[in-house]
Order: sequence, then C-alpha cells, then structure tokens
Amino acid sequence: MTVIVGGLILVCILAVFVMANWPDEELGDESEMLPEWRGLGEDNPLGRFQVFLEENATDAGSDDRRLILRPGEWDAKIADEVIGDHAELVGAFRKLAAASDQPWEWKEGSGVANLANPTPYLDEFFAAGKLALIASIRQAETGHSKEGSKIAMELIETGRGLRNAHGSTVHWLTGTTISALGLRAVENNAILNEFSETESTEFSKLLAASEADFEESRFCLTTEYLSFKRLLDAIASGEIDRPKAMISFGGRKGPLFLFQKNKTLNCFKTYLEPFVTEKNLDWVTLKALARAKYDEIHSKNERALTKLMDTNAIGNYYVRLASRPLDLNFSSVLELNARLRFARLCLALRRHQLAKGELPNSLDELIPEFMDEIPTDPFDDARSVRWDSDRQILYSVGWDVVDNGGAIDRRKRSEGADLGVEYWWKPGLERIR
Repeated sequence: MTVIVGGLILVCILAVFVMANWPDEELGDESEMLPEWRGLGEDNPLGRFQVFLEENATDAGSDDRRLILRPGEWDAKIADEVIGDHAELVGAFRKLAAASDQPWEWKEGSGVANLANPTPYLDEFFAAGKLALIASIRQAETGHSKEGSKIAMELIETGRGLRNAHGSTVHWLTGTTISALGLRAVENNAILNEFSETESTEFSKLLAASEADFEESRFCLTTEYLSFKRLLDAIASGEIDRPKAMISFGGRKGPLFLFQKNKTLNCFKTYLEPFVTEKNLDWVTLKALARAKYDEIHSKNERALTKLMDTNAIGNYYVRLASRPLDLNFSSVLELNARLRFARLCLALRRHQLAKGELPNSLDELIPEFMDEIPTDPFDDARSVRWDSDRQILYSVGWDVVDNGGAIDRRKRSEGADLGVEYWWKPGLERIR
C-alpha cells in the first residue's frame, strides 16, 4: 500500500513538473492582426480635443449631480447653470463635431486601451456629449429650433466620427453612446419644434448614413489583439500582479505555472481572426459567430479531464475573459442601428399623420411618399421593423431574437422583452430627456 501511495505521489509530482515545463508554442502569423496606424497623431481634430482635455483638466464628470433628474422632470435654471459652468468644454466638443469630415485618430498610447493605459478621458467625452444634448434641448425649448437641431446633428456626426476613428473597442463603443445621445436630441427637437418637410428629410438621411458598418470596426478589433498581447507580455514579465494560481515554478520567473504566453495569444487570435479577415459579414451573423466561438472556447475548458491536464489553464481563463464581451459589443451596435431606424420611421409616421390626418395601420402605407422602403429589423434581417398601430409602438425582436409582441421597457435591456420605442407624438407619453 505504501508503495502504491508513494508511486501515485511520484506520478503527481512528475505530472506537475512536466506540465510546468511543457514547451510553449511558436507564435503564429499575426501580420493581419496588428493595427496599422494612419500616423495622424495629435494633428487631427480628435487628437486636438484630447489635448484640450489634458491641458484644461475640465473634470466635468459624466455624473454631474445637478443633472440627475427623474424622467419627466426638468429644471431649466439648473440646466442653464450647468451648461454655463462647462461652456468651454461644450464649445470644444462642438468644434470637434464641426470637423467630422476630416480624418480622426485617437493617440496611439490612449487608443490601445489596456491595464497600463486607462481611459479616464472618455468620461469627459460622455460629459461633453450629455452637455451638448442638454444645450440642444434648451435651444429648442427657448425657441431657437435651428440651433437646437444643429447641435443634435453634430452629436450624430460626432458619434459616427468616433466609430470611424482608430481606437479600441471601448473607444468604438463611445461613438455608439454619443450617437444615442444625438438620437435623444433629435427626438426632443422634433417634438418641441415640428420639423419642416425639408428638415425631416435631412435628418432621415443623416440617421440612415449614421448606422454602424462592420468595416469601421475592423481596426478596433486589431487593437483588441494588440492590447491582449501587451497584457500577456506584462503578466509574463511581472510588470503587473499575477493571480495567485499563476505562480513561478521552481523559483524561476518563467515559464509561469499553467500559463503559456504564445499558446494563449494563438488561442485568442483563432477566436478573433474571422472578425478581422472575413468580408461581407452582417451584424447578426457576426453576433452569432461571436457567441458560438466563445461557447466553443468555454466548453473545452469546462471538461474536467481537460482542465486537469491543461498546461495552459490560466492562459485559457484569460482568453475566455477577453472573448466574452465581443458578442455583447455587437448587440450594442445592433441596438444603435435599431434606434436609428426607429427614429427615421417616427419622422416618416409624423409626416404621414400631418398629411393624412391619421397614423397608418401598416408601415407599408409610408411607401413611396414618405419612405423609399421599410427598414429591416437589425436583429432579424429577414423581417422589417414592427409597428403596433393600436399601441403606437415601433419595435424589434431585440437581444433574444424572439417576437414578444412589442413588450418593451424603454429604461432597461432585458430578456423576454423587445427593443422598441413609443411613437414620439403619442398622447400622454412620458418624456425621457
């Protein structure tokens, strides 16, 4: 019995030794995975705005407590006071927006977000966007409809410019957030000051042009790869604290126990590569592919025997962490595109209502006088956006891709609910600024 136990202990020690010294893989070809910077540096509108934030230390904060109001509430005096306090930031932001026809690029050090490069300046982008939204609404409320509409358009254009700028996924998603603020500005301006036929058409074209295109995301996906690579280098070199399970074996700095840098990077590259190299993939396919590839990676590491014998258990854990957000990011873009289409439809519905004296029972009645075609549902491109004429609701099947009959909650995203909006001019609709 003693011999058997001793033998098992010896085998375990030998297995641990072999696992800890298992040779790492060769790093695969990464030529298509590394971002190619345009080299604009600070000499571009976005770079100049970042410099403004650094030099002025605005610290406006995206959660100015004076602006935390419940839906339906609005204190004009406080809103004007906040805008006045941050007039310089709003002015710089609008100057950035006015240069949306020029090429933008985040500075390389900040554009590649990782643990060594935090992004606190993004808070100021959110703050500036919120302040511009408030300024747009206040202009509309005080009878300056053209200026309010202009600021709303600037927000939409800025969101599109930020998505096209070279940066990582977090910068790309900042663009979707700014576009969403622009949509709220458009909605409030349309309600407060009835758009003319020309203005409605102009806004509709702008909204259609602002839908996120997958091509604009390819660069940010390569920065995700580079960011992950830098993270692994920092872990391997000891620049950042390692998890307790990622200890050195035998007192050596490397290789780390259950962590192989190249194998980890190759695994992440295998996950990310199709999104960077494949052409003509639509958002729905991309989202499904992201979920499927994540499930594939996750399932391999859930098998008990695989986990027990895996020489790269810690590395695979990091791959799962880095991979999971991608399909969530795609969902955020699908939501933005859906809301842009809802806005276009609301404007077309309003034009129909004013011309015919009533809302249509079917969206098909908008063609061809008020729309060339009915936009498809971004989450289910086999069908168009739905219109419930009785409840005056436009909706998409949303994140679970199930038609729940227009069960929407405007304030939160949830399973079992559809994504949608109530018609902007619906009587008694509670306003959410």
